Amino acid sequence: MKTIGSKVPNGLILLAPSISSFVALLLSIISLFSCTFIKRVEILSFLRFTYDLGLWSWGQNSSDSGEEGVSEENTCYRYANDDPVDTTLELARVFGVISIICGGITLIVTWFSTCMPFTKRTLCFVVLLYFTTAVCEALKLLMFGAKICTERIGNSEWESCG
Repeated sequence: MKTIGSKVPNGLILLAPSISSFVALLLSIISLFSCTFIKRVEILSFLRFTYDLGLWSWGQNSSDSGEEGVSEENTCYRYANDDPVDTTLELARVFGVISIICGGITLIVTWFSTCMPFTKRTLCFVVLLYFTTAVCEALKLLMFGAKICTERIGNSEWESCG
């Protein structure tokens, strides 16, 4: 009696990583290009406004005081020239792009594992790509140390990013 794994050149060892790579790549793309990566609250006397901050854009989420916000909900705006975009935010962007590229390559390679045999060297390369993708994805969190999350903007009081 033949098993399903015998019809796949590398066995089913890369099936679970392939599926999880696909989900992780989708989530990485969404987090990189959405404006809802982290939140920051502005406090104006008795009003509290929650802002969504992304690596490339921002948006005003809502007013927590029951008042209407200044702009429409869920609208994203690109950072302007006078926004505090610093080297830390730029590094977070670069690591985000690198994680998508490495994750995409890893996903394609693991898909090919179902139809062609791999050597141990190729499997080691896949593991190295998984590790690189994970490290670069974690380094997107450098955004928490960026000026956009730590400095006061305008004359308002701000809570730290969260």
